[in-house]
Amino acid sequence: MTGGSLGGLMSFRAETLDKAQNQIGQMAVSLATAFNAQHAEGVDLQGEAGGDFFSIGQPRTYAAADNPGGAEITQASFDSENIDRLRASDYTVRVTDSESDPPAFEVRRRDTGQVLDAAEVTFNDPGNDGSDATLSFGGVTLTFDDTGKLADHDSFEVQPVRNAAGSLERAIGDPERIAAAGASGGSGNNENALAMQDLQGAALVGGSASLSGAYGAMVSDVGNRTNVVQVNLEARQSLTEQLEATQQSASGVNLDEEAANLIRYQQYYQANAKVIEAGKTMIDTILGLRA
Repeated sequence: MTGGSLGGLMSFRAETLDKAQNQIGQMAVSLATAFNAQHAEGVDLQGEAGGDFFSIGQPRTYAAADNPGGAEITQASFDSENIDRLRASDYTVRVTDSESDPPAFEVRRRDTGQVLDAAEVTFNDPGNDGSDATLSFGGVTLTFDDTGKLADHDSFEVQPVRNAAGSLERAIGDPERIAAAGASGGSGNNENALAMQDLQGAALVGGSASLSGAYGAMVSDVGNRTNVVQVNLEARQSLTEQLEATQQSASGVNLDEEAANLIRYQQYYQANAKVIEAGKTMIDTILGLRA
């Protein structure tokens, strides 16, 4: 659907809303993962190692309703070792050869349509029997119940970060459980707290941008899109007004104008009638002279 108000809303969702939602989710996951990892490096007031400071939801997956195979994704999780590969995008995973060993997959980004290179996709079958085999890409790991049930053209949609920001929560409620101290200096220092503070300037998002940098880029992108939409709206409104004026000039009826036209046409008729009458009189006169 491309036209009308509904088409406009769907276009806005696909081009702007989903992208912004994924960007915010990417920042949330990057923050939670990096902060939890650093928090685990310290100790709390009890001298115990820090646990997760934040909790966050996991990626969501959906199997196509018409998949010919029966394999299911039983778990989707973030790959903390490769979290720098996490992108603000959804993915489509399609089985291209279920009979090969290992099975062949095509992983395509939904935002750009780009297919990931083979080097960016890793398949692992720890039991060599297809059960609990994993597929990793883009900072995400998918676990299949049984890859032997896969069939060619099976398709799965993966949403790594779209709903992540909404599930970000603080996992620690007791201040004494905050691992602010460095593990080597005892529970009385704040070495790890300073290290966690330094994360604000680290390249956490996509391995290339800080949290503030990524947020600023997202706001700028949304602002630019807003300006483009506003300009397009004004142009469309102007075009609509022109079309309405053209329609009215072609099909609208102005009674005063039509009455004036009738009077003018009547005057033309009367004038032409007098010309015809004068011509007839002249002809009659000429014929009379010849007689």
